[in-house]
Amino acid sequence: MRSHILVASCLSLLLAAAAVSAAAQDAPAAAGKAAGAAADDGKVLVMAIGQSAAGSGGYVTEFAAALGRALSAAGLESEGLAAEALPLPQDVVSRSEASGSRWIVVATCELVGEKLVWRAAAWDGRSGGVVSADSYSSYPGLGALPLIEESANKVVSAMVASMKTASREEPIAWTLVFRSADEDAIVCIGPATEGEDGQPILAEGAIEVGAIHEGSVTATYLPYRRGQKALVTVIKKGFWPLSRVVDIKDDAPINLPALMPRTTMAWGADYGLGRFLGANGFFRYYLLPDQAFVEADDAVWAAYDFLPNSSPVLHDELRLGISFDPFFLPKARFRMNLGMGISGLFTLVTAKGYPDPFAFDLAIEPVRMSFEWNERDWALVLTIRSLYSVGLDGGLLSRGWLSLGGDGPPTYVYVGVMFK
Repeated sequence: MRSHILVASCLSLLLAAAAVSAAAQDAPAAAGKAAGAAADDGKVLVMAIGQSAAGSGGYVTEFAAALGRALSAAGLESEGLAAEALPLPQDVVSRSEASGSRWIVVATCELVGEKLVWRAAAWDGRSGGVVSADSYSSYPGLGALPLIEESANKVVSAMVASMKTASREEPIAWTLVFRSADEDAIVCIGPATEGEDGQPILAEGAIEVGAIHEGSVTATYLPYRRGQKALVTVIKKGFWPLSRVVDIKDDAPINLPALMPRTTMAWGADYGLGRFLGANGFFRYYLLPDQAFVEADDAVWAAYDFLPNSSPVLHDELRLGISFDPFFLPKARFRMNLGMGISGLFTLVTAKGYPDPFAFDLAIEPVRMSFEWNERDWALVLTIRSLYSVGLDGGLLSRGWLSLGGDGPPTYVYVGVMFK
C-alpha cells in the first residue's frame, strides 16, 4: 500500500513539474524579465495549502514551519502565506512579482486512506520552472513529524543549489552591433590572424561576425551575459589587425578604434636648428611596413647674418639613409627609429668677386634618431642627428664633426610632419 502511494505521489509531482515547464515556455518573455527585475533573489515565499482541512491541516502548518526553519538555517529570508488551493502553473511568475519573492515553495498534505501524504515543490518565479521537490508518506502521528522535517530540508537544500546557478546573470536579449570607420573591415569575435589574401584565419572557438558596411555590422545572436568581456579582432587588407577586449554592458553599439594603415611610402618636411632660413623635404620607402625604411632628403637653406654689405651663402644637402625601429610594434602610435646615412652638401657663395663660389662637401651621418607620434594618415616627427665631414679637397668643410656656428654641439634637431 505504501509503495503504491509513493508511486502515485511521484507521478503527480512529475506531472505538476511538466505542467509548470510547459506554462513557462508559453509565458511571454517580457513577463519573465519583469518578474526577475522586481523580485528579490534571496527572498522565499512559503505557501501552505489546506491548513483548514480536517485531519491534515495541522500537518500542513508543521510542514510550512519546517520549511521556514530550513530556509532560516540556509540564511534565507522567508514569508508565510496560507492558501486553500494550489496556484496554477501560469500564476507562478505573477505571484512572484506580486510578493517580491523570486522563489516560491508550496507545501501540501492530504490523507489518502490511512496514510498521510505530503509534497513540497520549489519554483523559480523568474522562469516559472520547478527547481526542487520532494514527496513522501507515513501514518499520521508524531512519527510523521521527523519525516516531514527531513523532506523540508531536502527541498531547501536542492533549492539553494539551484539558486547558486540561477543567480548568474541571464543571457543578454540583444544582438551585438559593432561600429567602425573602416569600411569592409572584417570583425571577428575571438583570436584571428590575417591570411595572405587579407581574409581572417580564425583560431579555435573564434567566429567571423562579418564585414563593416555603412559603418557597422550586426552579429548573429550570441548568449553573452551582461558584464562579460569579449575579445574582438578586426582585420582589413592593407591595415594592421586590431585586437580589443570589450565589455558587454548594454545594447548600445560597440565602437571600435580606427585601424592603423600599413605604411609603405611616406613624405614630409621638417624645420630646425641650422636651417632657420630654409627647410627639408623627405621621402621614405618602407622595406618593412612601419618598421624599416630607406629615406631620401633634400634640404635647402641660406646662411645669412643680415649685416650690412654681407651676402647669403646658399646650401643644398642631398641625403640618403636607412633607419629601423627595434623597440616598438609597427602598429604602435609612438615609434623610435635608429639610422645612419650619407650626405652631399652643395654650397654657393653669392658674394661678388668670390674666386670659387661653388663647393661640394661629403659628410657621414653615423647617428640618427627620430621619434614619431603616429595618427592614421600623418605623424609628427622629431629628428636628432650628427654629421661628420670627411674633409674633401676643394670643399669648404674640414674633417671633423659639424657643429652649429662652428663651436656649438655636434647635434642638429628638427621637427616636422609626415604624410602617409
